[in-house]
Amino acid sequence: MNKKNNQELVVVKSNKIIEARYKLNIREQKFILYVASLIKPDDKIFRYQKVKVKEIEKVLNTGNSKWGSIYKDVEDIIYSLNTKPLRIIKDNGEKLIINWIASANIKPNSGYVTFEFSDELRPYLLQLKSHFTKYQFKNILHLKSGYSIRLYEILKSHEFKSEVTYEVDNLKYILGLENKYAEYKAFKRSVLKKAQKELKERSDIYFELEEEREQRKVKYLKFYIYKNKNVKSERIAGLEVATEVVNEGIISRIKNIGYSSKKAIEIYKKGFDWLKDTNKRRKAIEFYEDIDAYFDYKLKMLHDIILEGKVKNPKGYFIKSLEEDYHNKKMDVVWNEQNIDKKIKSEREKRKAKKTEIEKLSKSISEQRQELVKQLVELDLDILMEAIVQGKKSHVFQKSYDDSKTALENYHTGNPIVKSQIHLLITKAYPDQFKLIRQQELELEKLKEALNKS
Repeated sequence: MNKKNNQELVVVKSNKIIEARYKLNIREQKFILYVASLIKPDDKIFRYQKVKVKEIEKVLNTGNSKWGSIYKDVEDIIYSLNTKPLRIIKDNGEKLIINWIASANIKPNSGYVTFEFSDELRPYLLQLKSHFTKYQFKNILHLKSGYSIRLYEILKSHEFKSEVTYEVDNLKYILGLENKYAEYKAFKRSVLKKAQKELKERSDIYFELEEEREQRKVKYLKFYIYKNKNVKSERIAGLEVATEVVNEGIISRIKNIGYSSKKAIEIYKKGFDWLKDTNKRRKAIEFYEDIDAYFDYKLKMLHDIILEGKVKNPKGYFIKSLEEDYHNKKMDVVWNEQNIDKKIKSEREKRKAKKTEIEKLSKSISEQRQELVKQLVELDLDILMEAIVQGKKSHVFQKSYDDSKTALENYHTGNPIVKSQIHLLITKAYPDQFKLIRQQELELEKLKEALNKS
């Protein structure tokens, strides 16, 4: 692997792209995301990406499927990508249609392919300060459906709030499926259920789904997003990917009930899916830390009942306890006492994370404002002079302003009060220029409000 691939490959995308309308097949998705993961955090312009053919081949063939010449495959993918532009709705309501690749140089048998993203994608992939989603490339590498990848990204962008609701028709539009799956049942079976299974087995998050109806028709989908602790990383063809892992201690205890190793693993892998009722399943996910805790509770309960001689069929009782989420009042008291410290610690960590997010966003807004004011001043000195004229109407500004210095000297090296007032005046005088920053400030205010309520 190249130098960056020896570390964790990370994809960073603006949420505008994640929620844009486009429809790519699985190879096209993985190709684009792999190349996006090679972008350096400090890149300010798109550089030509020179990538080893072997690396691309590993990314495309992780499903053990072989196509033709890898050079021909890449050529076909790039050509196909540019027949499937993405559509982004800008903040002002304008629609932006962008091709993915600006140019590509494919020289057979050279060992490399060279390509460049379209420059229009720059604000959505480079120097992102806010409203972006970041995840490890390995978490989508082994997904087999392009829709699974799209849903993964959509849900990952909302992971911080643990749930998100989409209107069915809007979600289908985002996925490029507005003219397919006329019946909701087909959409659920072919897209939602498949993605749900894949994410649970192969990525760092998974979801539970709640359907909301209007006049008997499913109108909205509410996704509950959970961290998937039952995955680990393994290296396949030189790439790190997420794969399912089982708890050997739990498997051994299930086997002690009388199951074979194969059956014990099968029972374990089913996890919370033993609970067919959606509400029961969601409550169980919230009650237990993970499926290991779920099985640990049921196995302890079974052990106690066996000792008391109250069960004739341990295997049958165990399965029934999983399906119905049996509880024991005495165990619940002990369980809650043991977990109260964990919950308090978790809430503290969440609050700390929110504070960190607020601090980062606040710093980012300040830096962006300073940079934009600097650009405006450098572009037109009259903007600075106009702000100073307005500022001198204030006694505090007038007192802090040094008339022995030039306007630029006062701005760059003068009293901090002068600089602060100039920023404020220019912001008010040119609201359109600061529209995006103002939107971020509103987002910051919402985060602070949410923190105060928590």
